[in-house]
Amino acid sequence: MNTHKRVNQMAHLKQTQISDNSCKAIIIDTILESVRPLTQSEVSSEITSIFHILVSPERLNSQINELCSDRIIYFDVEKRIRLVSIKEAEFRNARMQETKLRQEATKLWITQLRTGKEVSPPLEIALTQALPIFLRSLFVKHGVSSYELLTASGGETYFDLQEISSNVSKQFEKGVQSDVEALLPTVFQALHQPKVVEYLTHSIDKAVGYISEVISDENMAHIKAALKNLTIYLDTNTIYRLLNLQGQSRYESIRETLNFCITNGIKVRVSAQTQKELTARLKYDSKVLMKFPTTTNLAQAGYKYRTADNYVSTYWHRARTTHVSVDDFIAYYQNYDILLEADQIVLEKVEVDEEALIERARYFYEKMSLRDPYHEKSDSGLWHDAYNLAYVQKMQKADAKTSIDTGCLFLTTDQALTSFQREDHELKEYPPIVIAPSQLLQLFSFSTPDSGYEETFIKFFASSSLGRTFEYSNDDIQEILSRISHYQGASPLIAERILSRELVNSRYLTATSDEEKEEIIYNSISEELLKELDLTKAQVSALTEENTHLTDDHQAAVDLIAKNEELFSLEKLKIQAEAAKANQQLQEEADARRRAEEDMRNVTKYSESQEKLYVEEKWEKWKRNHLCMFWLSIAASFVIVLVSVCLWYRTKDTGFFGIFSALAIPLFMLPFGCKVFSAGAKTEICQKYLEDYRDKLNRLK
Repeated sequence: MNTHKRVNQMAHLKQTQISDNSCKAIIIDTILESVRPLTQSEVSSEITSIFHILVSPERLNSQINELCSDRIIYFDVEKRIRLVSIKEAEFRNARMQETKLRQEATKLWITQLRTGKEVSPPLEIALTQALPIFLRSLFVKHGVSSYELLTASGGETYFDLQEISSNVSKQFEKGVQSDVEALLPTVFQALHQPKVVEYLTHSIDKAVGYISEVISDENMAHIKAALKNLTIYLDTNTIYRLLNLQGQSRYESIRETLNFCITNGIKVRVSAQTQKELTARLKYDSKVLMKFPTTTNLAQAGYKYRTADNYVSTYWHRARTTHVSVDDFIAYYQNYDILLEADQIVLEKVEVDEEALIERARYFYEKMSLRDPYHEKSDSGLWHDAYNLAYVQKMQKADAKTSIDTGCLFLTTDQALTSFQREDHELKEYPPIVIAPSQLLQLFSFSTPDSGYEETFIKFFASSSLGRTFEYSNDDIQEILSRISHYQGASPLIAERILSRELVNSRYLTATSDEEKEEIIYNSISEELLKELDLTKAQVSALTEENTHLTDDHQAAVDLIAKNEELFSLEKLKIQAEAAKANQQLQEEADARRRAEEDMRNVTKYSESQEKLYVEEKWEKWKRNHLCMFWLSIAASFVIVLVSVCLWYRTKDTGFFGIFSALAIPLFMLPFGCKVFSAGAKTEICQKYLEDYRDKLNRLK
């Protein structure tokens, strides 16, 4: 039976019964995941801790006895539960692919850890064993806290990344506990590794399945219908994320959550009170940029050493690529209403000031003030939170039993508000007012299991696991960069070097006056410039030494040239003589070629003249012969005709046959003589005699 089918038979801690098969499966999973053999009582506590399922001692004993009878588990001599080897092998083989994925992802994560910290072999083993326990506990507890929004008006279940990490670390040796606790959340900082993301997604699917798949079809339909009638009011912090003022990861997660809202017909609004706080906060955050202006070329250094993703670091991020000015950056976000309305978010224009609402807000304000003894929030910030709690509660349905049925929730990332709602005795009696973005996303996963929420889900945990590198804030960094920019020659590289010096920064933070701060920056820049000067001097010295060597080498080359100068001169003269001789030979050969060519031209010219003379002579002779023949035939014909006429006159005898016989000869000769008058006769006859001439020459040769 696969995980999803198995989990489908399982109930949540709010339910009283789970199937026997599911109970056995949970016991087996608990044993498999444990880093050491467990006693029967330890199995019970582990099930409650990991899966948030209450199994009575009687039922647990019964199911364990059945597993023993089925030869799946057994008790060792120390009364600890172990899997039968054959069965364990079967379970392990079934989970081989999952194990392979976990090992690959864990290896990549630990490799990344080694870039900034030494990971000893015992610590590596502990982290490898702790990671699946940590992820399952985290995702299941988160799922439980989200599920409670659907099933009850409140509850004690909540999730906290660091607290879960601390609880998991206590299962290991004391020597590695602190490192395990600190390092487990950093797995969300390895999301650039596809295998890590794949493993986290798999863990979400498996762990959240214990929660999501217990919901009946009837409840699923109810959730889908309730979501369409839900209105979400955005807190200032969620708007900051939506405006991409708290880092890319937070922006992507809240953006995708908002898209889920729009897709599912959820209305998204911003109260007039929140708009007032948002305007004031944007104005406040912009003051540090205006008070401590800096050049855009130093933005890269600021972004590299940022201690958080906020308004100031967003400016650094933009300035390093687009070189946007501070004024343009501030003006862009002053028009936040246009940006939000483009995302189909309704901005309410009028602040409701009904007496009952104000009284309720004052009640919340007083309670939250008592919970904030160190004044971490300003009075205006506390009033904003109190007002929105009262306002959203007023908008909720009075007869609602669960948060999703209220029709209205306040979306916030403020842990103080979440804690206040969870711990206040009066609020426990009402459906929840506030909801975290990750919990809202979890509701979508319940209603639309194939919505592809996993990657966004991971980003929520990633954004909450980012640690600080230094003690100072981005405002402090902006102030330092502003002072650095006053000095000529202070390059971005120098700025980065100063920001990386923790001793300098700690002195800067403890400075009590601007003069002292300025002196610290001046001394730091001077030190860096002196370092660059020393480096330059060293480079010059090295170049000078190298130049000395080059000079010595040059002199040696000059001496060598001088030593062989005479040899070079003789060789040069020899080459010149050979070149002159070669040029003379070339000239003589050229003259010989010219004479030969001239003789050839003369011979050709003489030959052509001879051909022409021969052909002309032959043509004239041929023409004379044919003309003579022509005129002779004409004359003969005339004489014969004349004689015939005389004979006829004297004898009266025509002599026809005699005349015809006499005319036959000249008439035969006439065509032969007429050839001379043909248009092409000369060309034809000349060509014939030319060919005859050339044939004779060829025969002679």
